[in-house]
Amino acid sequence: MIYLGPNLPAAELAAAAIEVGAQALALSVTVIEDVEGLLAELRTLRGLLPASVEIVIGGRAAETLTEACGALKVIHCPTLPIFREELSRLRARRAGPR
Repeated sequence: MIYLGPNLPAAELAAAAIEVGAQALALSVTVIEDVEGLLAELRTLRGLLPASVEIVIGGRAAETLTEACGALKVIHCPTLPIFREELSRLRARRAGPR
């Protein structure tokens, strides 16, 4: 896990994820001042990342984006236990069949 910091633009997030070979990029959305701007950044991020890299969002304000998540191919994790389940699923996928 690598912490990149708050309020980074999509291009910087994507570059970092690609550089380290990330399987997923998790974003915490605590406050949304501009919903359309955030959706545009998520669309940009999805376009910059390989399809194999999952985008996972959670946080207090992420609920606002639930409907848009499907179209953006973003995984919404409304609770910490669901986030942990999603991480376990991603780890299992990376490990492959045994």
